[in-house]
This record gives sequence, C-alpha cells and structure tokens, in this order.
Amino acid sequence: MMMMMLPTLAEEPVNRKLSPHTKSSRHVTFNLIPTIHPIHHINDLSDDDIHNMWLSCDEMLHIKKNYTAIVRLMMNQREQFVDDWKNGICSRGLECRTRDASKRRKRNKAAAIHAVLDEQDIQYDDGICDPQFISDVYRAVTSPVRQAALARGLQDEIEMIQTLPKHTRTARMQKLAKMRKLDTPTYPKRRTSLE
Repeated sequence: MMMMMLPTLAEEPVNRKLSPHTKSSRHVTFNLIPTIHPIHHINDLSDDDIHNMWLSCDEMLHIKKNYTAIVRLMMNQREQFVDDWKNGICSRGLECRTRDASKRRKRNKAAAIHAVLDEQDIQYDDGICDPQFISDVYRAVTSPVRQAALARGLQDEIEMIQTLPKHTRTARMQKLAKMRKLDTPTYPKRRTSLE
C-alpha cells in the first residue's frame, strides 16, 4: 500500500450559526494541513478488484460510441435538441463536445489567459506585483461563463427537486428561491488589459 499526501478541500458546514457580518453562502476552502490517504497499488489488488474498479477497453469503446452518437444528435438538432431520459439520451457533460461549443470554450479560455498575461505584462512594466488584481481581472473576464455554469447547475437542482416528495419539494424550492446569485465582479479600477 502506498501512502500519498493529497490536497484536500473542505466545505463550510451548512447548518452552522452565522454572525450578521459573515457571508451566508457556502464556499470551498483549501485545507492548509496536508492529510494522508492510503492508496492501494494496482499490484496489490486482486484481478476481481481490478475488473470491478476499472473500465475495460470494450466498456470504454461502448461509452465513446454512445456519447459520439449523442453529440452528433446535438449538432444536427442544435436548439431543438432535448434530453430523452427514457431512451438513455443525456447531454450533460457533452455540451462542449459539439463544434460550436468547443470553439466557444477555446475562445473563453484564450480570453482568460490573454487577460491574465496582459495584466502580468502591465504589472511588470509598472514595476508592481498585485496577484489579487490579476485574480480580479480573471474573475471579470470569466464572469459570463461562471454565470452560465451557475444557471445550468440551478436548472439541474430544480429538476432534481421536482423528483422529491411534495413536502420536501416545497421546502427545497423555497430555500432555492432565497439563494443568492453569483456575484458579477465589476471591472477593476486601474489600467488593465480590459481597457
């Protein structure tokens, strides 16, 4: 058995009491204290364990064939495409595999990278180092993408809530209605690559 140090993520507990000055939204924080998790080496696993844990080549090919067919369907039908759960057609996670979405994703990534690199150049030329400002520039450029991801996540949550029993569904929908939307950062104040 191998011992590996892995970074861990810790989520703030949902039910904790908040002071009036504390933000009520949940968030992810990085645990600064490393933790050790045992990881079994593949040589220490039985053939049955390996077979049960890992996908075979045939299973991978079957999955790829299925999602390729769904992506083709998505590209052919474009805006008219609707998931068909009864027939096993679900596009979740495949959105970026279409030509248009792939191009859009590449443009979004390039815009974010260029904004950060441009701001680093500006800061270097001005003889300053402000990582927080670079972070603000990145957040401003990626805000539309994060808003779209939040909207998709909220839609998924609404669909999940609709499958719950009525008494639970009502409470969850009320809680969801109170939830704040993602903050839209304003463009940073001083000269940046966004001008």
